[in-house]
Amino acid sequence: MNVAAPARVLVMLLCALAAVAVGTRRPPPAPPDAREPAPPPRAPAPGTTIPDVVERVTPAVVSIFTSRSSTASSSTADPLGLFGVSSKNELGLGSGVIARSDGIVVTNHHVVDAGAELRVVLADRREFRARVIGRDPQTDIAVLRIDAEGLPTIPFGDSSRVRVGETVLAIGNSFGIGQTVSCGILTAKGRANVGIVDDEDFLQTDAAVNPGNSGGPLLNLKGEVIGINTAIATRSGGFQGIGFAIPSRMVGEILERLLREGRVSRGQLGVVVQDLTPSLARAFSAPEPGVIITEVPEKGAAREAGLRRGDVLLKLDGEAVESTSALRHRAAMRGGGAKVRLDVWRDHKVLQVVVRLQELQDPSAAVPAEEDAKGDEPFGRGGITVAAVSRDLLQRAGFSDEDGGVLVTTLPAAATFAGLRRGDVIVEVRGKAIRKADDFREAVARSPDPVLLRVRRPEGSVYVSIPKGSE
Repeated sequence: MNVAAPARVLVMLLCALAAVAVGTRRPPPAPPDAREPAPPPRAPAPGTTIPDVVERVTPAVVSIFTSRSSTASSSTADPLGLFGVSSKNELGLGSGVIARSDGIVVTNHHVVDAGAELRVVLADRREFRARVIGRDPQTDIAVLRIDAEGLPTIPFGDSSRVRVGETVLAIGNSFGIGQTVSCGILTAKGRANVGIVDDEDFLQTDAAVNPGNSGGPLLNLKGEVIGINTAIATRSGGFQGIGFAIPSRMVGEILERLLREGRVSRGQLGVVVQDLTPSLARAFSAPEPGVIITEVPEKGAAREAGLRRGDVLLKLDGEAVESTSALRHRAAMRGGGAKVRLDVWRDHKVLQVVVRLQELQDPSAAVPAEEDAKGDEPFGRGGITVAAVSRDLLQRAGFSDEDGGVLVTTLPAAATFAGLRRGDVIVEVRGKAIRKADDFREAVARSPDPVLLRVRRPEGSVYVSIPKGSE
């Protein structure tokens, strides 16, 4: 028997298996210098870079010049200090945006307010005389028309969707030297109580905005108008890092009304409100955000609908009310006579109230002065000092005789920090009416901490919550 033959077969089989195993192994990785080169970074799509956006939108940005014969200088309501005055002519300059191809231009009211003659100069140097077809000083918006067709335009974006930190561009005729582009970011939204116009809800940017930029666009990187530049915060007259723009959503609303009616009819609730601070929310046991009603006139739709002093307004037509400025703007844009649905917090529950808005009126009242206080002995313990006020003062300030109240003559830093002011008339402490200094002393002594005050001011009454130790 030949034993060697099976052995040879076994050896051959093992070699074949080894060859198969070697063939299935993965080759070792190539050294770094032998690898395929990485693909180059993908270039931005056409039209998305800053130069592309600028090239596309600048044909629709215009320069506006105003002039008026004059022999003496006059002041203008111009937050940017745009107008230089001579003994012969008053000259002004600003910018604008072509909103419609048939010659509709949007700009600031203060740009055109001082001029009897308006000239609009396009980016291609064509000049047109312009006429104002509507203006709204309360938002600082004006709409012009020039006799031209087929003009380039810029689309308006939704300013409610822009985010703080987004890159933005400002374009305008800075200092009258010609169209200028600046770049920055959106640094804040919803800026109100700046003191520029009555209806404020500004976008804030650090893109350079200088004299001449007023009325020009603030743009996102899609090339959409998200705001109309209107003012700067400055101590030097030039840009110092904070510029304000009217949000495009507001501009669009005002534009449509001015085109349709030539004016803006505004609605109002007819009540006085103040912001709900965390301290006041605790004092009222109310959810946030919201605003507090501090005054409801004896006659008016608000009283008839059942609104009361101390109600906290949480929503208007289902949309949260985050501030007094937001409430005023939304009511204003609904227009006089419109009905709105309010979510109201009262007695630890939410009620729904329907109110018909009134036509907006401008409130005015006198400022109480310390010399109007009676000769009663003031009350104070090294903290708040108050004195009774005369009925004559209350009437001149537009207050009801029944309100009474005591005048704040001095106050400590803690009360000032909490929002109380010298010259305030305190009319309630925790809902108890105050008519003289003794009433104030006794009510404060019985009040829990913090002390909730209702005080009268020229613009209406407000609630102030002060620490117990500051009275």
